[in-house]
Amino acid sequence: MLEAFEAARLRSLVYAILALLTSNPKENLAGSAKYFQGFIGELSKLPHFSFGEELKELLREACENPLRLKVEYTRLFVTAYPTVPCPPYESVYRSRERLTMRESTLQVLSFYRRFGLSLSEGFKEPPDHLAAELEFMHFLTGKEAEAWKRRQNREVVEVLRAEVEFASKHLAPWLPALQACVEEKGEIDFYKIVIRLSRGFVEADLDFASTLLKNSL
Repeated sequence: MLEAFEAARLRSLVYAILALLTSNPKENLAGSAKYFQGFIGELSKLPHFSFGEELKELLREACENPLRLKVEYTRLFVTAYPTVPCPPYESVYRSRERLTMRESTLQVLSFYRRFGLSLSEGFKEPPDHLAAELEFMHFLTGKEAEAWKRRQNREVVEVLRAEVEFASKHLAPWLPALQACVEEKGEIDFYKIVIRLSRGFVEADLDFASTLLKNSL
């Protein structure tokens, strides 16, 4: 059976990779993708991780075709005439007005601040951008791993509660709508696969964390 510390460490790694692949491609995309390629084999230890080959292929494409991904990311998520096809922000899919910076955005920001976090100066997106929310789950699961390692059971429970609350109230509810949009309007397979895998892992990991929390009380 996989130790709780190791499971949290690997879950954190998956979230880090998904956050990278859902971010606006930067100059260092290829380097970061190459770095993560070395960890794919480890992830198969997770009982709810079953897309190693697909993730390996996505990282390979990120290494080899960063410009192609940049073009599609910009068209699909940033700017296209007359409207952006699939804005990657939670508030767009959870507000009647389909606008950014709504109530859900403020709730997400409050969640970050609860753990002493703020958006980095280089991150020019709203706090409910998909990559930011995935990065936050990377942070929480990393914090959980540290708590398991130090055998701080009270902290483990606190962090697991935060994971379950954030994923159930913020990440999981809007990913189906984003996936449907990207499936319909994406012009290459890359982001269709990335969003599908992100949704699948978030939902499976929510179940995993919920069970772990229940057993830790």
